[in-house]
Amino acid sequence: MDELEFRRRIYADPNTTDEAVIAAAKTDTKKQAFWNEVKSFNQKLEKATDIAVPEDLAHRLIWQQGIKQFQQKKQRSRRLLAVAASVAIMIGVSFTLWNQWLNADLQNQLLTHASYADQEEAHADAPADLTNVNAKLAGYGAQFENNMGEVKVANHCYLGAAKTLHLILKTAQGTLSVFVFPEHESRYIPKQFANEHVKGSLLTMNDRSVVVMGERDADLTAWESKLKKTLTFSI
Repeated sequence: MDELEFRRRIYADPNTTDEAVIAAAKTDTKKQAFWNEVKSFNQKLEKATDIAVPEDLAHRLIWQQGIKQFQQKKQRSRRLLAVAASVAIMIGVSFTLWNQWLNADLQNQLLTHASYADQEEAHADAPADLTNVNAKLAGYGAQFENNMGEVKVANHCYLGAAKTLHLILKTAQGTLSVFVFPEHESRYIPKQFANEHVKGSLLTMNDRSVVVMGERDADLTAWESKLKKTLTFSI
């Protein structure tokens, strides 16, 4: 099982019992370490969102039944506000943790896709000439005004819930990946990020996120400038 497929399965279910995944991890210490890291993060996320309900909550909701009606209403209002505040805090914490996990996962997926870009060429579903590339870019309200160079792959791929267009180019500096995100995609992506193999840079163009990624020693600045001049958005 290659690295990309292994990571996809782990992201989908960190606690998977798939025999192929287990076998791959046993034969590759890096795969096993990655799996352990994802499972550990998943456990921390579950613990962080497991907020226990106070044991005496039910008792506190009824303990003043013998008090005057005015006092009952007053106390009930206070309790309801307290419960509402607790629920709001729990939802806020859960949403924040979940959003942080999604953002971290999106960055990891970008790095993984770019790291294994060379292997995606075999799975290209159509020739990546300028006409076909622009046909796919049209779904994002975009097009290349001029040829960007040797585009080997132009495939749609899902990064989290976002359907993106992944372009893979062959350049003098090695393989270059360009990810075009749909309009109003609001997930956080750092301006600069990297792992031991590749690095990425975020461009914002007409309310679109465009990510340029290359090898660690590649100069992305020139390609960012070229994209800004060549890639246009009509909507």
